[in-house]
Amino acid sequence: RQRNFMPLLRGVCLAGLLVIVGATWADSDAEGCQRNEMAKPVEVVLLGCGLVGKAVLRMLEGKPFIVRAIAESDFAALSPSGSGLNLKKVLQLKESGGRIGALDVAAQPAGTAVLPAAKLLDELGGLATHRILIDCTATTATTPHMVQWVKEGGAVVMANKKPLTGPQADFTAMVSPQGDTCGYESSVGAGTPFIASLRRLVAAGDTVSSVMGTFSGTLGFLMSGLQSGDKGWGELVNMAHDLGYTEPDPRDDLSGSDVARKALIMARTLGWQFEMDQIEVESLFSSDMADLSVADFKKAISKLDGEMAAKRNAADEKGQVLRYVASCSKDGLKVGLQAVAKDSPLGLLSGPDNMMVVNSQLYAERPLVVQGAGAGDDITAAGVVADCVELARTARISGP
Repeated sequence: RQRNFMPLLRGVCLAGLLVIVGATWADSDAEGCQRNEMAKPVEVVLLGCGLVGKAVLRMLEGKPFIVRAIAESDFAALSPSGSGLNLKKVLQLKESGGRIGALDVAAQPAGTAVLPAAKLLDELGGLATHRILIDCTATTATTPHMVQWVKEGGAVVMANKKPLTGPQADFTAMVSPQGDTCGYESSVGAGTPFIASLRRLVAAGDTVSSVMGTFSGTLGFLMSGLQSGDKGWGELVNMAHDLGYTEPDPRDDLSGSDVARKALIMARTLGWQFEMDQIEVESLFSSDMADLSVADFKKAISKLDGEMAAKRNAADEKGQVLRYVASCSKDGLKVGLQAVAKDSPLGLLSGPDNMMVVNSQLYAERPLVVQGAGAGDDITAAGVVADCVELARTARISGP
């Protein structure tokens, strides 16, 4: 992994197709603040210091941001106002497997304290004004703190989908129409600009009729494998799990709930008000496998080989391929297997890339298609940092 680097995504836009074709890296330097149009350094607080959180810290190191506090589930570190934590020392601790509770405060700015995370969370409101709170956790427990932070005058950035997919009222409280309170690109497509694309359409006054796409690299990998016909469904799932492409329990991916959360976030971005329990979700395993141990599930999943092969063959006979698709419109949200034409954007997609296809008044003849990597610690962190930079330019954060 590289330190002191800033991602510069290179995109190609042609006939409504935006593909993130790669990333180059430019050394952090004194021009960074000017290039990002940040008038002054901005203070941030980070919740969650796992793989994505660490990648965020690496990208923030040397940038015009001051990391005031970092919290894990048990302990947090808080530096005095105006002086940020020594990120080099924090990253050394984290790379060695240590936790924030073991941080050597003697190597930090004078006055730095390690305290229970719950105490820091209780005091977050007092830190909010002109500052950014970053959520790289995977819990709903941060939701009230994110809502309160915005209420107190700060802005929030989220890689965590759960605060955005709770009650509609929470989403509304965090996400202002002006776009100056919440950045959440990484909650849907890591660094691929799905949310930015939708927000620009809304800002331009376009009327979006539907959004559909594939938003899981894991399920994209499985669909491509199924399409090739070389392996059965059970073997594919086991291979993906063994390679680390799935969650520790592959049912977390196969249930479709993660894709459903992303669909809900996109729908709410467009102003369509839905709740999670209103989404129609198709699981890719049978209900009798829900309570098995992971080991037993990996054995049992092969029972679906025949059923999945039959669905693939039926689609093939019609010139179609199977994809795990999220479909969103004002009429409702649906997540599940869908047969699409082989020569359609989704049909041509192969491997773990994610893709969003938007039909709107402006994109009526040819849809807007955005494609790119939808996962990866560094890519996700890049989306988080980009959101921080965008919010840092707003009057809400840069103001006196």
